[in-house]
Amino acid sequence: MKKVLLACLITLVASAVFAADYARVWTAADSSPAIRIKNGYTGNITLAVTNATLGNVDVSDGTTASNIVVTALTTISQMAGYIAAYTNASGQKYLTVDYNCSLAADVCSNQLLQVTTTNAPGKWATGLKWDTSACLFYSAYLPAVEDGGTDGYKTLDSIHGDIKGTGNITLNVYADGVKVYQKVVVSPTYVRGSEGSTTNVTTADEVGPAQILEKLAIPLGASEGVFVRAVRATTATTGGVGIGAVVK
Repeated sequence: MKKVLLACLITLVASAVFAADYARVWTAADSSPAIRIKNGYTGNITLAVTNATLGNVDVSDGTTASNIVVTALTTISQMAGYIAAYTNASGQKYLTVDYNCSLAADVCSNQLLQVTTTNAPGKWATGLKWDTSACLFYSAYLPAVEDGGTDGYKTLDSIHGDIKGTGNITLNVYADGVKVYQKVVVSPTYVRGSEGSTTNVTTADEVGPAQILEKLAIPLGASEGVFVRAVRATTATTGGVGIGAVVK
């Protein structure tokens, strides 16, 4: 009987040690996060990209508005600082900004999706999104626990997507902004028409490798956020990208 109990205890302990969850993220075209925001106010916060070419942004709580004017050189890290500096009518700063879903040097001008987003009190939300056809990439993001993500060590084990567009696909994986993986999926050259014809040659055709599935095993610390950026060389249109990770 003691042996049976001991075996059961060992099984339970092993199950507790090796138990793991699985995290999945899918991001469609024109939904890739540029900046995420946690709203610490008691009312809604809206962010509006008011000019698609410049990427100017209005931040408002419905009473007090702040207009952020973007230049051709404004980076995503600078934009994050401007948003974090927003104050309401009482002079309070209650916005927490996460831009680990992007690269600090990413430029905002002519890259942000012209859209208005609303963030409820106490919630994380994607405040600014990338315009897929302008920036030519798709991103999927698993934030660190302090940025509203899942607690625990992670192992990124898959990238999957339907990366429609033209040109090669470059897959990049970043952990806290540092590149930890890259792979180029070469888009083939197609010759259409009669056999041996040199007319109607299409390079990097959309018939190319839009469907991707990469199996990985990239370990991540409990405090690290991770995002995948799938870049098309020439055009990016529709579809999306997703990632999966084991969380312990």
